[in-house]
Amino acid sequence: MHLPSKAFGELIEHACHTPSVGATELAAWQADGRPLAILDGRPREEFAKMNIPGGVRRPNGELGLRAQAMVGDASTPIVINCAGRTRSIIGAQTLLNLGIPNPVYALENGTQGWFLADLPLEHGQHRHYPDAPVETAALHAAAEQLARRAGVVTVGAAKVIEWASDASRSLFLCDVRTPEEFAQGSLPGAQHAPGGQLIQGTDLYIGVRGARVVLVDDDGVRAPIVASWLRQLGHEAYVLQGGLATGLELASRQPSITPLPRAEQGPATVVDLRASAAFIQQRIEGSRWSIRSRLGADVVGIDGPLWLLTPEPAVAALAAAELPDLNGRRPAGCRAWKAWRWSRAGPRWPMPSASTFCSSPTTATRATSRRLGSTWPGKPGCWRR
Repeated sequence: MHLPSKAFGELIEHACHTPSVGATELAAWQADGRPLAILDGRPREEFAKMNIPGGVRRPNGELGLRAQAMVGDASTPIVINCAGRTRSIIGAQTLLNLGIPNPVYALENGTQGWFLADLPLEHGQHRHYPDAPVETAALHAAAEQLARRAGVVTVGAAKVIEWASDASRSLFLCDVRTPEEFAQGSLPGAQHAPGGQLIQGTDLYIGVRGARVVLVDDDGVRAPIVASWLRQLGHEAYVLQGGLATGLELASRQPSITPLPRAEQGPATVVDLRASAAFIQQRIEGSRWSIRSRLGADVVGIDGPLWLLTPEPAVAALAAAELPDLNGRRPAGCRAWKAWRWSRAGPRWPMPSASTFCSSPTTATRATSRRLGSTWPGKPGCWRR
């Protein structure tokens, strides 16, 4: 999971020499009473699970838009942290690339490094960014300059509609705003892909390499910043000119929902192919968990319909095609089922699209390195105003 993005973060730190601070040093700064702004670049669920004492949730996708509202004094050091390393590095380098005057550091190894240093973590916290961001002409100019340096192109709604009708290329329209903003309304046909998480886990939101990716916001700051990173990752990323105000409408690509088998169809086996954490959090009673690579061994001896629970029908179809014959026949009952439709009372989760990267870490790292080397001679993505 997230291998391309994680390899990319390591390359950025190596090439840009992103400043970092260790857990024990940061704890000493706190003990000395130094003024600090510890900004956690993760989404709400991760922050509530564990966070650095005194940290405030500010997902990486909101960093460029809201950091100045959270840190009023230009001399206050800013420390960006995440669970491990990647989002800390990308978040800190984002602020540096935007030319923020504050001293900026990435927390080395994030909350995991803090825990491994035997320092206490907070749990169940909900501190977060202010509702009102600080938008200035200088901020817009910095975001646009960042996008231009990365080769990001702005496109109009008419061009996106033309791309949507092109059967030879995949198109992903991604709304990079917060979950709260997306819930209030977005462009028809857009998927929610919070900016920081999109950079961190492109494999969860962009189904294939070589696709066109169009980013949407309503402020003209977040989409250009995210697009600049996606371009460096090798994705053909664009920014929708005018954002939400364009009224762009694309046909919905939501897959059809297949109901669970009824009792009269005979006993069925439900195999959950989602991430283990999602299975532990909530699951269908009596279902079992597996992964595609060992699915064939896990279903040996099963008689009756076999149902595969995945975020995407294509994943279920691929897994079913890879299965050996069960008791001399293919399991014709393989289906995909949307995880958010478990019950009328259950939550409706915005499950992202799934895709598979079939490459070794070495191959992915070399490919990313070649891409960076050909696109950014010298120090990739390391810009100072």
